Amino acid sequence: MTANTHTYYFRAYGLTFAAPFELQDLVPIDSGCKPDVTISYSEIGPKPDKYAKLEKVALTSAAGPRIYWKDIATFFIPDGCRIQIERGPNWSVELAQNPLLGVVAGALLHQRGTFALHSSAVAIDHVAVAFLGHKNCGKSTLAAVLVERGHDFISDDILAFEPGSLSEGHIKVVSSFPQFKLSSESVSALGKNHMNLDSPGLFADKLAYRSIHSFSTDPVLLAKIYSLSFCDAFSITTLKAKPALAELLRHAYAPRVLGDAADRRLPFRSAGRILAHVPIAHLQRPKGLSELNRLADRIEIDVRQITGS
Repeated sequence: MTANTHTYYFRAYGLTFAAPFELQDLVPIDSGCKPDVTISYSEIGPKPDKYAKLEKVALTSAAGPRIYWKDIATFFIPDGCRIQIERGPNWSVELAQNPLLGVVAGALLHQRGTFALHSSAVAIDHVAVAFLGHKNCGKSTLAAVLVERGHDFISDDILAFEPGSLSEGHIKVVSSFPQFKLSSESVSALGKNHMNLDSPGLFADKLAYRSIHSFSTDPVLLAKIYSLSFCDAFSITTLKAKPALAELLRHAYAPRVLGDAADRRLPFRSAGRILAHVPIAHLQRPKGLSELNRLADRIEIDVRQITGS
């Protein structure tokens, strides 16, 4: 493969990355800064034989996690400051971008001691609200509707917490990169033409929605977390401590990637600090994209009752 001596700098998850390639959706920054994370090409070695048939697998050892993405790349994270990539026969930056900014970034954040949730988030009146829930419960779609209504995008899929804020008691979250992964039905519900959007790398069933007018790179104070589910009528109910803790731990990002190898102390410690300062609510709503604007109305009213705006 042709050597590339140029280094690209970008910002995501509150970190500065330096890489030998450009990433389409990342916020570029001045090349004169010192990176928090360096991405480089390296020889990592083949996948163990017993995992050879798996399309993707994350393996951990004392040396650090290795994430194998069949025929595209192997990612090795020796510490919280480096990501090494061995390119596979079907390597392309476009195909590697989603695992790199998803599961690989999640493992890196965990190594750095940064807690992250599997969540989407936006800022309403300068405070953040986050959405948790099972697959297809509408986290990304709801966040996209709120962004279309003029609120600031923060994150889709991985929501990283500013580490210092957890100990200070003013819980803040940091932005990822300005892209939603949405179904064609969700894009149509936003009033957009899905034919003008592309599939984000490996996600053939999703579309990359990048029409995000406002994207803050500064940490944002977290005001509330909503756990989404479907019901016949709208309701918002504040969860008590035990079920709220269970929701946070259920949606902690690192265990999804690293399994039992993830340090469970970080999610427990972080979740306890979040619970002390941020309300967590169960948000039930009727199923169907036609109800999204009514749901967005409810959330805006609820958040403004918190902020007093």
